[in-house]
Amino acid sequence: MRFSNGLCASALSFLSLSRQSLCTPVAEAPTPAEQRSELWGDTELVNRDSIIAPKVFIISMFQPEASVWYGIKEFDVNGQNITLPGLSPLFPQIHCTTDGDVCQITIGESEINAASSVTALTLSPKLNLTETYFLIAGIAGINPEVASICSVTFARFAVQVALQYEFDIRDLPGNYSTGYIPFGVDAPGKYPTSIYGTEVFEFNTALQKIAIDFAKTAKLEDSADAIAYRANYAADTLYAAGATPPAVYACDVATSDVYYSGKLLGEAFGNFTKLMTNGTGNYCSTAQEDNATGEALMRAAMLGLVDFSRVIVMRTAADFDRQYPGESAQFNRFYSTQGAFLPSLANLYLAGIKVVEGILDEWDTKFEAGIKAPNYIGDILGSLGGKPDFGPADFSVNLPTKKRSVPMNRAQMVKRGARAGIKASNGPSKTGKAKLDDVTALLDKLSTDLKRKTLKTQQRDSILEQLKVYGRSVDGSDPIFARTGIQTLSQYAFDSSSTTTSREALRCLANALLLRPETRQILVDLGCAPKAAEKLKTDNSDDEFLLSRILFLMTYGTTANYQELIKKYKLADSINTCLARHAKRYIKGTRRMAIANPMDDMALTEIAKLVFNITHFHPDLAPSFSYSTLHLLQIVQKIKISQPPLQQPHQACINSLINLDLGDKLSHIALFPRSDPSGVTEYLVNILDACVTSYKDSELDQTASPVITLLRKIYKEAPDQVKRRMETLLLPTDADRAKPIGKSDALSSRLLQLSTSAISSTLRTSIQAMLFEMSGENPNKFVANVGYGYASGFLMSQNIPVPKNATDTWTEGGGEGLRINPVTGQRLDAETHVDEGPPMTDEEKEIEAEKLFVLFERLRATGMVDVVNPVQQAVQEGRFEELPDDHEEE
Repeated sequence: MRFSNGLCASALSFLSLSRQSLCTPVAEAPTPAEQRSELWGDTELVNRDSIIAPKVFIISMFQPEASVWYGIKEFDVNGQNITLPGLSPLFPQIHCTTDGDVCQITIGESEINAASSVTALTLSPKLNLTETYFLIAGIAGINPEVASICSVTFARFAVQVALQYEFDIRDLPGNYSTGYIPFGVDAPGKYPTSIYGTEVFEFNTALQKIAIDFAKTAKLEDSADAIAYRANYAADTLYAAGATPPAVYACDVATSDVYYSGKLLGEAFGNFTKLMTNGTGNYCSTAQEDNATGEALMRAAMLGLVDFSRVIVMRTAADFDRQYPGESAQFNRFYSTQGAFLPSLANLYLAGIKVVEGILDEWDTKFEAGIKAPNYIGDILGSLGGKPDFGPADFSVNLPTKKRSVPMNRAQMVKRGARAGIKASNGPSKTGKAKLDDVTALLDKLSTDLKRKTLKTQQRDSILEQLKVYGRSVDGSDPIFARTGIQTLSQYAFDSSSTTTSREALRCLANALLLRPETRQILVDLGCAPKAAEKLKTDNSDDEFLLSRILFLMTYGTTANYQELIKKYKLADSINTCLARHAKRYIKGTRRMAIANPMDDMALTEIAKLVFNITHFHPDLAPSFSYSTLHLLQIVQKIKISQPPLQQPHQACINSLINLDLGDKLSHIALFPRSDPSGVTEYLVNILDACVTSYKDSELDQTASPVITLLRKIYKEAPDQVKRRMETLLLPTDADRAKPIGKSDALSSRLLQLSTSAISSTLRTSIQAMLFEMSGENPNKFVANVGYGYASGFLMSQNIPVPKNATDTWTEGGGEGLRINPVTGQRLDAETHVDEGPPMTDEEKEIEAEKLFVLFERLRATGMVDVVNPVQQAVQEGRFEELPDDHEEE
């Protein structure tokens, strides 16, 4: 649980709660001592099957979280109020519906309260929790790198981030990135050599996905204050997710009794999450209880009292865990009006009720038997069996565990970040005319300095940083976007001998080009495109990121001559070199990633986007990047498929391959290596599979369509062996024909379903074209592969005649093979036939024919369409037989 100071007063009307109920813990009515033995009963673990056996148990942390479940229309959890021994003195009761299907408990805030209350709950003889689903449902802080306030998150991992040594930041060595140091080691980023066992819990990812799908059907609440506050995070692309409307996310929770706030601590604990999950975890939400709750439930699971595969961790975002660019951590914690507390409580119910109802509705058919976990579940020690893919190499008490290190999200965090934090606290905060005057004065100082060298390097850097912050908003920043402003900044960016000065100026330019498109042509007119291309001959990721972004933005609506940049200024060579460096980093794996600059992946994303745009707008330049095909494929295959898939830089790297010449010799070697010719295509098919199961139809145009486009290009160049493999993976198989094709859960069926989507037009066309190409562009084979129903629409849209025998039954494999329904693609022997009764008599047929004749005559009489009456046509063609009056049916 967490919420921003100053929000309590605004929350008084929520659910008719008093000021005290929202802002301080409220105790439930205490039970008199003389009644406790009767209420609590025998504490031995006996007779569990005859008492309450909830299907869903909601775990709240404090009163506002609990109150959202009281008095709702769906069910009444106050049907039974039961006092249990060992619960929090503030919340001594559990609350259940009359039938006992749904129960709710408030465990109290902090790790000690959570562990104590949940342990008491699981040991109560009044409950049978062996088939219960636990919904941990609380509000939290949110990481703007991943999601925004008012959003809903579901965790795979819970990480106890503050279980470390701690140094006051004032005593910190200059080369340390944080004051938190893992146990048993002497620096951040090293794996701890002392393991307590509660550091990490992993939950059932199949259940997590089901819960997410349920929650996505909810309409989430938002507020005007939240909308206004999150807009501040749009100033930095790193926080792009923080500026988006509330949504449902799969990401992980950090547990700490320390109520932390600020960019530096947020990044430090994000790094620790990566470290403790071997690079898999994605920190997004904060909590004070979840690892403690996880430990109590796991110990109960070891006794067979609960099923740990039935735990769902849901958190809604009540505030940001760090400040927005240009603001201080103190402001974020104490003085900000984020407006997310009430919506986050509302969304706790709105999303949570979908999960609860989903479980109850499908209890008999799905949830009673349990949801099998496809992943390891449990703690870092493997206490429930199985082997976690995180944690040290062994858990010997007598032997030190092996150390491991994983990528840091922010290298040299304090060295750079602390300095940035100090500046942010004192950064410019003027608005309106005061801001305009300040911007003008700052640019005047820089202009004067260009002529007379009146400033020291630190002074220049400070002025440029202030302009960078001002330039994140167009209001009051017009001088920055004027030609003179761009010219001044460009001189510092491309001509300064100081690396720091040049970099700050590049940041100002990158912001300007993003926010005001007209500045792009100004920069081109100033002759800066060649300078940017020259300057990209660098191995510094900060410079690579900024220069790639500037060159990328100049591909839109400018006269920049990219042919000249590539031929004269060797831009393609510089890009190829940068991509080779990134590929080397990925090939070397974890060890190399551990010391990587956090800007590396951001730079990789930008340079991959630049490759795509250059080759898209200038296809003739694609051969210049042939050397990068191998590097991009190496990077793509080394990136673990995330959830949801195609996070950056993965998506940018895949997109950048689309326009490259995949038919040349270098590309052919990279795509189809002798050791594993189908490896690349199989990996891309796995990504496609993950996309179509993770994203909504409306999102697939942007995510899945590029993957399909790349697969189509690869198929065109692939050797026969690889083509056959791709056809096996993407076309309906013999097993799929047990049902009408498109009805199974296989990837080929999901693709067929999407090939008729009215929402994703680009995806629809791409899938149809891919399946047609994999049918040898042969209409007969296409119909045989996907069925007449799916094939006919595409063939007609492409003006390709539908085969005359398209609706004839055909035989699988020819000869004596199984007969196939040409319309549905299903095997005839697998079809379920409905008894339609006795066949029609001739008299009944005549009546139906007359009806049809009348209908066609009426339609023809309207004049709106030119139709031929089929009965009349049959007479004209001699296919109509006049029967005598004495004719009798056989």
